[in-house]
Amino acid sequence: SPSKAGRRAPVGAAGLGFAWAATTAQQASAMQSIVVAALSADPVERRKGEDGLRASERQPGHTLRMLKCLAGQAASVVPPPAALFCAQAVQKSLRRAPLPELDEALAAVLLAATREAAARGWQAGLIQLCLACAVTAIRAGETTLLAAFDGNASAVERLAALQLLALVAEELHSPASKISVAPARPAALRAALVSQADATLATLHRWFEEAAAAAAASQRLQPAQAEAAAHSAAAVLRAVGAWCACGLLGAESAAASPLLSRCAAGALANSRTAVDAAEAACAAIELAE
Repeated sequence: SPSKAGRRAPVGAAGLGFAWAATTAQQASAMQSIVVAALSADPVERRKGEDGLRASERQPGHTLRMLKCLAGQAASVVPPPAALFCAQAVQKSLRRAPLPELDEALAAVLLAATREAAARGWQAGLIQLCLACAVTAIRAGETTLLAAFDGNASAVERLAALQLLALVAEELHSPASKISVAPARPAALRAALVSQADATLATLHRWFEEAAAAAAASQRLQPAQAEAAAHSAAAVLRAVGAWCACGLLGAESAAASPLLSRCAAGALANSRTAVDAAEAACAAIELAE
């Protein structure tokens, strides 16, 4: 039973060499062994791994240990399944981790992991880590973590910023799973985002125009760059659609924005942006109703 498994967890963890008093590097290494065991096809190994994970969850610092484990797994040329498991475990853990653990040290490691995922083009991991950032921002009730990504600095920063803008709106509107937070925190974050909505909308419009221009300029000679530009344009539309659906944008601002009219209409003709353009346009219409 789960209760019996919980009582046996320290034994399972110890069997994999997990030592709570070990150094951070040793804990990260041990956590990697636990994660690999938890994903094993062998039932005995898998049970040991699951016991080790439960033991870690009951001890302070579990989320940070998972982030350290992720850093080791994601360093591979192709991140293995264990890396995605860690990334998903991080965002799930952050939904209920004790608030004192959501400190600057954890935020720094989370931001570094998110940037690395964006730089490597690891989309599956980036989504999970941006979810983790969004959840952390919601539980903090402020925008510091969201502002950490400067979309004007580089393509990598913009990729992460756009993913995060979409996901924080979606998590405020309809969380993927329960977030342990007092109602005042998400309300405070929502108010802060609403106060910045017009500036955010203007920035998203500019980013879309830049992506569209880059796609047009490189379409014939540099297809890879054209594809990347179209991906960026689609991400802009996804983000602005999420902000409309969440009610972060006002109806008047949305109606007056070229991004949600002329740009979205033009993007419907491109197969790489059509779905996100349609969803953004529909969300803007519903906002006005």
